[in-house]
Amino acid sequence: MAERWGLIVEESKGGRYGFVYAHVLEVFTGSRADALTRLEAHATTYRPRRGPYGPRTRLFRSTDGFLMVSGDAPSEYASDWHTLCRFTVAELLRDSEDTRKTAEAEWQERAEVERQEREAKRSARRARRM
Repeated sequence: MAERWGLIVEESKGGRYGFVYAHVLEVFTGSRADALTRLEAHATTYRPRRGPYGPRTRLFRSTDGFLMVSGDAPSEYASDWHTLCRFTVAELLRDSEDTRKTAEAEWQERAEVERQEREAKRSARRARRM
């Protein structure tokens, strides 16, 4: 069975009213090396939600993915001019959507079996009447 990988971006904006935003870009099935290659494609084309501040954007490679640093602060006190985006590959262990889909498929299968049983009983009753 092939492994599934979550390609995730965490975007943070510093400063007094900073935030952290996490988003699953894609769920990839394959090897970890292929997932990292796919993540690199996402990282090189990604645009931060708040937009880059300043003329400079740097993309760094790490062991788990990539780090994008956008913007230059005009001084040490203006750290809120930076936008950081961390791109990570993580193995997907469990997904509640998979559980829901499995339960729904089992329910539909049971409903189909019950429908076939009712139809067989109706056919048997009709055959006895004739």
